[in-house]
Amino acid sequence: MENFFENVKKKFNDFSKPSVKFPFEVLYVEGIVTKKLVEEKKPLGVIFNKCLIALEDVTQGGLPFYLNWRQTTEHCKNVRAGMDGGKKDFWDDLFQKNQFDRVNEVITALGGSPLKRKAWYWTGENLADEETAWAWCYDVSPETLSYSITPLKSESEYLLLRPVIDLKTYPLEYFPIADLVFNS
Repeated sequence: MENFFENVKKKFNDFSKPSVKFPFEVLYVEGIVTKKLVEEKKPLGVIFNKCLIALEDVTQGGLPFYLNWRQTTEHCKNVRAGMDGGKKDFWDDLFQKNQFDRVNEVITALGGSPLKRKAWYWTGENLADEETAWAWCYDVSPETLSYSITPLKSESEYLLLRPVIDLKTYPLEYFPIADLVFNS
């Protein structure tokens, strides 16, 4: 555990202050929401634009787990009401406000896995036809955020899922934080 906190302090080069301060709020298992590193507490996710971003993609057996749309919605429903892959506007804001790398730095400093580049992720948003959904991919050369309209009924479209909870719709007081898990 000691190496974890030393790595966080090194990552943010903040030895002059008594505690590390992040650019975004972090939710801890104990219900603490703060921009500070809370030693000896387990972080659950990073809050950006009033949405909680999980520290990890959905995994199975510790490995990245690619899901089709049916599996994605079942997983989210089984794990937590209000959890999905984040709306398209949410990911637009993260990219347009140049916060992608900063969010990844905080996720990594907290011991999580950064959002992958050049990998396709499901959003939590299907289109009006209710037969397709948005998927996104962040490419680095050139730096662009790409979207794809993906058929929902396809059993062959397997993408990653980074769980997101919209705290405007599902405020923290509506669910027991201590029971919050993102992987079933």
